[in-house]
Amino acid sequence: MKILMVIERYLPIWGGAENQLQQLATRLSTAGCEISIVTRRFSADLSKEESLAGLSVRRVGVPGRGWISELLFIAGLAMFSFRKAGSFDIIHSHGALKMGAVVSFIALALRKKGIAKIATAGHGARLDGAWYRPVVLFFFRRIHAIIAISTEIEEEMRQMAIDHAKIVRIPNGVDCSRFTAMETQQRIDFRSRMGFAQTDVLVLFVGRLVRRKGLDLLLRCWPRLSRRDNLHLLIVGSGENQEDSIEQEMKEVIKRDSLRNIHFLGEVTNPENYVPSADVFIFPSRLEGFPNVLLEAMASGVPVAASAIGGTVDLIEDGRNGLLFNRDDARHLIDQVNVLIDDAELRGRLGKNGQAAVRQKYAFKIITQQYLDLYRRLNA
Repeated sequence: MKILMVIERYLPIWGGAENQLQQLATRLSTAGCEISIVTRRFSADLSKEESLAGLSVRRVGVPGRGWISELLFIAGLAMFSFRKAGSFDIIHSHGALKMGAVVSFIALALRKKGIAKIATAGHGARLDGAWYRPVVLFFFRRIHAIIAISTEIEEEMRQMAIDHAKIVRIPNGVDCSRFTAMETQQRIDFRSRMGFAQTDVLVLFVGRLVRRKGLDLLLRCWPRLSRRDNLHLLIVGSGENQEDSIEQEMKEVIKRDSLRNIHFLGEVTNPENYVPSADVFIFPSRLEGFPNVLLEAMASGVPVAASAIGGTVDLIEDGRNGLLFNRDDARHLIDQVNVLIDDAELRGRLGKNGQAAVRQKYAFKIITQQYLDLYRRLNA
């Protein structure tokens, strides 16, 4: 099968949807599918066409980030799709409802099969009051399949009068061969190279440094969490290439409030080492679909505490394979994280149960097969 993948942002701009597309496309290619990726050309210094990680990437449109650039991207996508109509069987969008509607129009015009993967909830509400809402919904409802990665997104699609038969639940996946628990000595050695002892308790945050990821909430809570001298917060990620970056603001907060034992590590190329070296993983996000970093932490056997939003409530059974706290609730976050910090036995049990749950349901081998089954059904 020949699949045309469409995503508005792609490398070097990086996030959860982009990560999932790359991993899925690589595995589908290995399974015999021919994969092409079309994305938006945000900057003039980005090549119009190149190969990234063995995948063909085409950037269309005019550089820029405004609504005119967005319209020209849509026009460029349509022209590319019509010109290359013979080179794909299925066109598959990743991320947003509006892009799903565009892909639906292209698929219908070319008599191809169209799929829209919706990565976060709230797209319907963001259309409220928009003059183009009826047009977007008209085409979106006519796409052949809609992938909802969480229960929350599936319910939102149902409320938008989508044909229930078109909605398919396929969550995000994780590479369980890459993210796994470290051997004891390997863990000791890696922590030592970072300057930490085995007796230190390392709390890890991984994510883009933008407001919706909740680092500001975590820093507000840190004085109530960091009463022990051996407790450290490691922050992996940056605000680079993010329009709503809070990286500099957070560094100023740390300095202003004299917050101690906080370490900015920036972007890392080997998160599979940093994640399993931690004792606790905190995920205070305000809006998510099905978070990659949470899957990675659980696959690595690290106990997690996460805000009860989006796909986290599908993934975490509170008290069994992780702990949940209410969104934006500082008191609840402090209580749950302190429980993990103070109880090593609980950390071990939650980490073990979380790893087992992820390996059973969310390993990329399983997720890739679900996509292959969907493609084959649509292409039959």
